[in-house]
Amino acid sequence: MGSKRVGLARTQALIEGLKRDINLSTTSLLNGLLRKKGEEGKQADTTFIIGRNAVGADGNTADPYSVSTTKLFPLGTRLIYNDREYRYAKAGATIAAGEAVCTRNKVGSSHHNNMNVLAAPIGATQVTVVTNGTNLVKDEYADGYLYVNDGTGQGLAYKVKSHPAHVHGTSPNCVITLFDPIKVALVASGTSQVTLAHNKYEKIIKAPGTTPLTGEAVGVASSVLADGDFFWIQVKGPAACLVSGTVVIGDSVGLTISGGTAGALAPIVADSAAQRVSRVVGQVMEVNASTEFALIDLMFE
Repeated sequence: MGSKRVGLARTQALIEGLKRDINLSTTSLLNGLLRKKGEEGKQADTTFIIGRNAVGADGNTADPYSVSTTKLFPLGTRLIYNDREYRYAKAGATIAAGEAVCTRNKVGSSHHNNMNVLAAPIGATQVTVVTNGTNLVKDEYADGYLYVNDGTGQGLAYKVKSHPAHVHGTSPNCVITLFDPIKVALVASGTSQVTLAHNKYEKIIKAPGTTPLTGEAVGVASSVLADGDFFWIQVKGPAACLVSGTVVIGDSVGLTISGGTAGALAPIVADSAAQRVSRVVGQVMEVNASTEFALIDLMFE
């Protein structure tokens, strides 16, 4: 049998090609945790995790049941744990394990809707918005979005990197720094109008149940939480969930919107004028009584 030898020059060329294909200069990969560090002016930090107890290069351990008062991963980090999936979030209220949650209450943010801007050319990564009357806490909208809701540039959404604390009474203008450059030039004096939206995993609250939803349904809490805690929301797979009404194996369920129990999932068949429910977010696997916790195959994502 013949043999095949690869010369030194060829080996070096192969290695260089591999370096180009796998660039770990801003990425760490360790024990099932892949973290991509944000590049200046390009993107936010992102993390993808496979398996409970995966440990990153910074020493943080991914545990879907853990709760901390400090932020260990970027908001929205995705964790796959066998047949279950989670997203990393921050609580904006007290929440119990197994309760359905939604995005933060948007009341008060109307002054950050439909805002005028100063002119911003293509390629700019800063947009000066003209607020309509409300102050801003520093980086309140960081990792959220600035989107053009009307006029020139409409239909485009840009991820927010940062912004300073803003006192409207001092000046209505506030500079919003973006990760990605403007693709269609923004025009001043009301020709382009923009809106600011928070990161969907920031200040998560228990789904209200007896009032219309004030935000988007995003998952089920996997731990007992206090306001300000960082935690994991379960979004897919089997979960013990608070239920309201009679559930049947195989039933589709949604968040109760009115006439129901806060934080509970209810059968879609119960949808009526008296009790409204959200979109389908899961399917019943095991039945338990109303106000107890049933096993639900979650389908938030």
